[in-house]
Amino acid sequence: MQFAALATGFAVLGLSIIWSTMLSFWGLWTTDALKSIGMVIPVVSLILVLRAWRSLGWHAEGTWWGLVILLAIMVVIWVQQRATLIMVVSPQWSTLLPPLSLVLVAYGSGVVLLLGGGRLYRAALFPILLLWFANPVPHIFGSLVDLPLQRISAHIARAFAMDLGQTLTSDHLRLMFTPGFGMFIAPGCDGIRGAVTMGFIALIAGYVYRFRWFANALVVIGAILLGYMFNLLRLCLLVVYYVIALHFTSLQNKGENADYVIGGTLFLFAALILFTVVHHLRDARGTDAREGTDVPSCGRIPRMSY
Repeated sequence: MQFAALATGFAVLGLSIIWSTMLSFWGLWTTDALKSIGMVIPVVSLILVLRAWRSLGWHAEGTWWGLVILLAIMVVIWVQQRATLIMVVSPQWSTLLPPLSLVLVAYGSGVVLLLGGGRLYRAALFPILLLWFANPVPHIFGSLVDLPLQRISAHIARAFAMDLGQTLTSDHLRLMFTPGFGMFIAPGCDGIRGAVTMGFIALIAGYVYRFRWFANALVVIGAILLGYMFNLLRLCLLVVYYVIALHFTSLQNKGENADYVIGGTLFLFAALILFTVVHHLRDARGTDAREGTDVPSCGRIPRMSY
């Protein structure tokens, strides 16, 4: 365990060899609301690697192949600092070569191989690959998915407000109840952040509790849909708040705080529903496993040989 603690410190300090990559990630996490969830991915990955290492009894069987990978990463970073390589797929889709997520995955692979060895690498393959989602939402995602979902969310909120008898202006993504009072369906307001967060929670929970792949896939898909549906409910409740604020002017300058309260409360309920489903599947899996060990061999009588 002492060696594992030293290894953890070495892994954190070793991020200095990919410092430019980490600075790029920090810029993504702090300037793009849709990518802010990626900030917790390296921490979760480290915790899961240590969990896998503990299951192996903290055995250290390091291999020098890990050092080879780390040296290769240092060369790649050195080249990137002197020449920018960009692959352009379309006018809306371009990426650095190598991608930032690939550099982080390679770094995690090198550290695990150097300190823990091949057996730990196989046991911790999921948390290592999880590092790819440090950039959880690719840039092309914004134009292909995020903006259409913004328009759908605005349409649903607009239709709900009109059903309540409100007359709105013709702004596409802006719901104006009066010329100076309204709400805007901005990036990050369409439920993508909540849906992505719920999906990652379900994915990690499925790994921790060892769900079957199809059960884990269904839980992840259901969690994403749950996050998006609760966001639509948030927008409808926010419309109700704005309708009430039309008659109470003191509430009109507190719309942002109301959005935080409504969104946080609904996300808490959605998370509780998700964890209820996860615990139910975990308990059902544990019951099946225990029943499987208690079932006799169907009364089969062994064949005797003479």
